[in-house]
Amino acid sequence: MPPDARMLDALFASPHINMALLDRRFRFLRVNAAYAESCGRPPEWFVGRGHFDLYPSPEAEDVFRRVRDSGESYAISELAFQHPNQPQRGTTYWNWSLHPIPGADGRTENVLLTIVDVTERVRARRLAAERELLVQELNHRVKNNLQIVASLATLQSASHPHAAEPLKEFAEKVHIIGKVHERLALDPDLSTVDMQRQLEDLCDGLMAVHGRRGLRCAVDAPALMPVDEAMPVSLLVAELVINALKHSFPDGREGTVRVVMHSEDGRACTLRVADDGVGGVVTATNGEEPQSLGLRIIAALARQIGGRLAITSDEHGTEWRIRFRCPESCSCAC
Repeated sequence: MPPDARMLDALFASPHINMALLDRRFRFLRVNAAYAESCGRPPEWFVGRGHFDLYPSPEAEDVFRRVRDSGESYAISELAFQHPNQPQRGTTYWNWSLHPIPGADGRTENVLLTIVDVTERVRARRLAAERELLVQELNHRVKNNLQIVASLATLQSASHPHAAEPLKEFAEKVHIIGKVHERLALDPDLSTVDMQRQLEDLCDGLMAVHGRRGLRCAVDAPALMPVDEAMPVSLLVAELVINALKHSFPDGREGTVRVVMHSEDGRACTLRVADDGVGGVVTATNGEEPQSLGLRIIAALARQIGGRLAITSDEHGTEWRIRFRCPESCSCAC
């Protein structure tokens, strides 16, 4: 068997690439099993039939002629194709290439057509792009609605002096929810959240609003967390950090708020928010019903993630600990 024939046999054995060998007039000489299967015909059915008798296309025929006459290969990616004999397949997408095979006289004697089905890849990419666009639109609407709620609460506080403080606090909480949601929406992975980056960005924003010279916030949370759990955890951290910045460092006192999240056994996570401030500023002790809106939110968020809340506050500062079950898709480093 000539080497070229052996090489063609090896090429045509590929189950993933559709191949057809055509003569100068673009009549089928041979197709491989993958090509025949994609067309719903046995391989021998194609032999002797004209490619453009079966698949008429003046534009494609011009390309075939240029390849034959110039002796130069041609390739095109993600070419859309409609199947006239199989309309139920809809539009499919293919990577095409044409390779001229010269004869003894140097002229193109045959053309090798190779086709790779990339339909699923194209559809998956387009579906992902559409989904991302929808999520961005949804996030934009949620953000706008939260801003409207916060603005209404602020306006009401001006009109009702007796309720000004609770309304201002409520507006601040809504603003925090909006900021957390905005940061989560910016994460390129829609399923999991890099908590180290998420909490660092969150604390930077909180420090810009509530911090001052001499105060710092440090984060150690090497974890990937599902977005459903990342949202309440982020809100918890926001409430606890704000609480520390407001109450633990009076009279210009300097200090640090530390946010740490880790897992000891891969089954339970511990979130710690601790400061080295004055201590003794927590208005509800362990097991008591908190009175302020902020502390009630903290207790509710801890319950939402199935966490147990513990507080230590003394002359060395205040530490909040929330121990909760690690989500199945959570990845925490110790």
